[in-house]
Amino acid sequence: MSALLNYGVNTNLNGVNGFGRQAANANGNTIAIYNTQLGATTDKTVTVPKATAMGNYNNTNSKILAILNYQAAATVFVANQTPTNGVTTAAPDTSGTITAGSSMINPTALLVNGGDILHFYPAAEAFISIEFYSIV
Repeated sequence: MSALLNYGVNTNLNGVNGFGRQAANANGNTIAIYNTQLGATTDKTVTVPKATAMGNYNNTNSKILAILNYQAAATVFVANQTPTNGVTTAAPDTSGTITAGSSMINPTALLVNGGDILHFYPAAEAFISIEFYSIV
């Protein structure tokens, strides 16, 4: 995983070495790209694909890096539902009291397992895209 998250100056290249996001292809680590327009204040879900290294699908709970992108100025609450955590929505608490919750505002990346369910709850209509990378 450290190779995916390495970001720094590479003296051999005389430039910046990012973590190398790649376009989806059958031979790379990208296993899926999803995108849609979300309706305002409506919880929508996507199931994280299951994969092994190099993007080959299987039935194991492999580690997946989900990289999330949002429409400019969008506020989207995101929650990860696992088989055991009891999460059912990403809707924020609106009581005015700060309490423990399960959703985050516009996370940029999440380490998830194949089969987890990601919940999205936008404050207003918003376009999103999700890139799933196998990091097994």
